Amino acid sequence: QTTAALQITVTNVGVFVQSGLFDYLVGPRTVRDTAGFLLDVTVDPVANVNHVPTRNAMLALRLIDTRADLLPADKVIEEAALDKYTYVRDGYLQRRRSLVYDGNAPREALD
Repeated sequence: QTTAALQITVTNVGVFVQSGLFDYLVGPRTVRDTAGFLLDVTVDPVANVNHVPTRNAMLALRLIDTRADLLPADKVIEEAALDKYTYVRDGYLQRRRSLVYDGNAPREALD
């Protein structure tokens, strides 16, 4: 929810980025999404825990939990995609565009 709200705010201000950036740890992101991700990390209560072993354990647990949640998607991608990177990137960009326009995104012009 927070990430989508930040993306909508940045889009309304007029920041548009077309190309996708793929980060193998956090998934597909555009340059704008990466800026939002960095802001999220800055204000994340877990990342701001002062006791380093506790913070690192909590971050590792979050990473493992997120990866476990995504395992079922791997099977779908293996079966459906000829090019996994393009499949994931295009799906991510379609979802983000839908969130930005509240599900009513204008049609894109075909090349």
